[in-house]
Amino acid sequence: MLQAPRATTRILGRLAASLMAAAAGFLWWNTSPARIFMGDTGSQAMGGAMAALALLTNTHLLLVILGGLLLGMSFLYNKFRGVLFGVESRESGVDSPGSE
Repeated sequence: MLQAPRATTRILGRLAASLMAAAAGFLWWNTSPARIFMGDTGSQAMGGAMAALALLTNTHLLLVILGGLLLGMSFLYNKFRGVLFGVESRESGVDSPGSE
């Protein structure tokens, strides 16, 4: 099993704190109306950094639980947004001609 040496735990902590601060700063500027967008490259970098931190700190199960929690929240939001906001759920999120 991959284990980080004690000297690098401070570095890993600083990396985790900087990732958390970057995500908080992104969420601040991404509120409605959104001024910036993360895109695929940014989200893959954040996911890769989270996976690397999970592997180096032996918190594999926590990463799976948090990922499941995020997926569950997304599912519940999409499922109940009609009740909350009066918006009907569509199969695809794309408005195409002829889909009326």
